[in-house]
Amino acid sequence: LNDSQDFEVFDNGGYRSTYERKIQIETPQGVELYGQAKLGFDGKRDKQEVVEAYTLTAKGQKIPVSPDRIKVVNSNTDDTSPYFSDQKTTIFIFPQVEVASQLYYKVVTTKEEPTLKGYFADSTFFTPHRRYRDASVRVIHSPKTEMQVHARGITGSKSALSDGRIEHI
Repeated sequence: LNDSQDFEVFDNGGYRSTYERKIQIETPQGVELYGQAKLGFDGKRDKQEVVEAYTLTAKGQKIPVSPDRIKVVNSNTDDTSPYFSDQKTTIFIFPQVEVASQLYYKVVTTKEEPTLKGYFADSTFFTPHRRYRDASVRVIHSPKTEMQVHARGITGSKSALSDGRIEHI
């Protein structure tokens, strides 16, 4: 249903990102595919906070994902991984998922220091194999930060906010 990511870019290239997703389960296969959600992050550079996660049942009951059903694991945990990695994955295990349920989560990730010093970078795509009611990426930065935005297949805009910062949608 909804897939949005807002970035507040710091002058050093770091950022605070708020990611929200709401999924409508329409088939039994959707129960299998989306009963768990996974979201990756850099365990060394990123601080990730789960703001909210829940199942909204077909009857309208909101069931929060309890903390014991939100797991942070190493991304490369199979026995064949020949290296150590700082990559982590947050796994949400949604309760009582069935056809007509809606699954929601909101996560804030902060990267104080960017991977490449002085540079912000992100690559977001929206698959054509999923229907979206609303999908967006928003980037806000100071006017002294040079920003190049490339978008393919979607339209966007750039504007100045009342506080002087620049917004790309």
